[in-house]
Amino acid sequence: MEIKNKNALYITELRNCRKNYLQSPKREEYFEILWINNEKTLYLIPPHRAYRLNKFDEKGVLIAFNLTMLNYYINEFSLDVFKLFNREGEFSTVNVNQEAMEILQGIYEVLLKEYHKDDQHFLLLATLLKGFLLKLIQSNEQEFTHPDLNEKRIYQFFLILEGHYDTEKGVDFYAEKLNITAKRLNQILKEKLGKTINQIIQERLIVEAKHEIYIGELSVKEIAHKLGFEEHSYFSRFFKKMTGDTPQGFKKTIKEEIFNL
Repeated sequence: MEIKNKNALYITELRNCRKNYLQSPKREEYFEILWINNEKTLYLIPPHRAYRLNKFDEKGVLIAFNLTMLNYYINEFSLDVFKLFNREGEFSTVNVNQEAMEILQGIYEVLLKEYHKDDQHFLLLATLLKGFLLKLIQSNEQEFTHPDLNEKRIYQFFLILEGHYDTEKGVDFYAEKLNITAKRLNQILKEKLGKTINQIIQERLIVEAKHEIYIGELSVKEIAHKLGFEEHSYFSRFFKKMTGDTPQGFKKTIKEEIFNL
């Protein structure tokens, strides 16, 4: 099976990381692993986090992937990955011993070799990535013996959100899908992520809006319609409120950044 989405996985030397990845709004959807040379600590950054580690001037590698790479596996594994990346707030760290480091290095080298093939095999890439992540989970296995119900709910919420953020903007829809009250869902998200449902939905819409403006294939009116806004003028006001800039202003800034790459 050839890879269906070549953007689902991105591996690079930190110092060679593409600016169009670092600046892309779609970066918000990626799990990121920063592995610094000669360190036994790996830095894990979950999706939809404003904070980004400034380590791209160091020697090391970046492994970035989105949910597409996890969709072929059972929810329990995906939940463990979600928990691994969300243990410590804006980013988490994993300390590994020398034996685990050698195993991770071996898996990474095979993963990198497959990643650079012209005929990438999606299932093989996903399997190798899973092996890498399982080793990280094993290094912290004491934290995965008793699943947290609320963490499961958050993971399930994000899965539901990915399929409905452009059509369902009300809190009640997501709470009903999770069989809990809107108030309770808000409490869980606020406690674990520091954000309400409305904030998360709005931020997800902005990420997608910025991405559409970034790739430049649709007009502002078409983007507004795609994201479920009946009036593009309301979409423009929403965008300005969330970003401090108009869609047209953001588009101009993006063009200037691309020109200067």
